Amino acid sequence: MAILKHGSVRFISRNGGGLNGFQLLADQLSRALKVEEAILDGEITVPHHTGRTLFARLMEHREEARFHAFDLLWLNGQDLRALPLLTRKQHLKVLLRRRPLGSSISIM
Repeated sequence: MAILKHGSVRFISRNGGGLNGFQLLADQLSRALKVEEAILDGEITVPHHTGRTLFARLMEHREEARFHAFDLLWLNGQDLRALPLLTRKQHLKVLLRRRPLGSSISIM
């Protein structure tokens, strides 16, 4: 997950631990999403030219990582989890539509 709060971004792993070493990606996410607070469910990947992702390269932090957002759980003080998934995804699309071209953030 990506937790955005007042311009800072923290990445949290599936098991609840913090993910460090992705400051460039965090900075890009912070600039791309002009929000006070948001929680996005997603995945950090390092894409390979074949279209596959490379977990080992992700852990080495040697290549540009991307954040693929799946869901928008919280936005500017509003808990969105009670909304239908398709509605949350629509909110996510609107939010990500404003991001700069070529950014390392996408919606899935």
